[in-house]
Amino acid sequence: MLSVIRFVFACLQALSPSLAAKLAVRLASKPRRFPRKPREQEQLASAERIEFIGSKGRRCVAWAWGEGPIVLVAHGWESRGSQMATMAMAIADRGYRAVAIDFSAHGDSEGKSVSFKDFGEDVLALSQQFSEIEAFVGHSAGGVLSMGMRQKGFRAKRYCTLGSPTAPYPAVEGIRKILQPSEKTLDAVRAIYARQLGATWPEIEAGLAFREPDGELLMIFDRDDKEVSHTQGELIQGVWPSAQLIKTQGLGHRRLMWAPDIVEAVTLFVSTGAIEGSALSPSEETQSTLLGKTAS
Repeated sequence: MLSVIRFVFACLQALSPSLAAKLAVRLASKPRRFPRKPREQEQLASAERIEFIGSKGRRCVAWAWGEGPIVLVAHGWESRGSQMATMAMAIADRGYRAVAIDFSAHGDSEGKSVSFKDFGEDVLALSQQFSEIEAFVGHSAGGVLSMGMRQKGFRAKRYCTLGSPTAPYPAVEGIRKILQPSEKTLDAVRAIYARQLGATWPEIEAGLAFREPDGELLMIFDRDDKEVSHTQGELIQGVWPSAQLIKTQGLGHRRLMWAPDIVEAVTLFVSTGAIEGSALSPSEETQSTLLGKTAS
């Protein structure tokens, strides 16, 4: 099937790179839904199911634990709220109401396809269910696309992003790997994604979602992440100079959602605005070995 898709795509690309780019984005907009693991099922059993109307009028779902100030938790592409349950439950244990979203076409939410614009509108719709958001924690695309919604009114006192780049590089690289497009077609793909986000690709790459800092920001990247470069942290600090930056090693991209040291650091940041006292606090030993933090 893949060989057939590549053949059709190559023929279309020869006629029109822009039409080929539209096909590529359309194919890439259909996330796969993977079954939940037993651990996730058990964790959801203790959660409250919340339904809300998301982008395009879709019935979307979120999962809530605990009582207290609201902390929104957002997963990334082809993930689901239950993969953030360990994080959300730890935050709830600190005296918060942690609410983990299932974006459109993910988890239990409606939809078979979803754009990056939909991601942002979903989290904005969920945030409007509450009078105030104490903190936000987002992984990968869920992190950066939610941060971009600050331009449309999404606000929290503290923000934490996990492996979140400035631009949707993983989506572009996925298209490159699977469909093997020309650079001209890839440029057209980037332009389509930029239009979804209401900007130009250079603006997005330069950190548009993180401009006009408000509140406090903690970013966590892993040096072994094969989907998002850890150097994105320094780029974002150029836009948000006060942001704290943690770099780990050996976790890759997805384990940032539930690794114990990450959960500890994030919950401490959510509750205090600092990470001193967590396992990821810098010391003379950790700065020269596997873990480190930089802050301007």
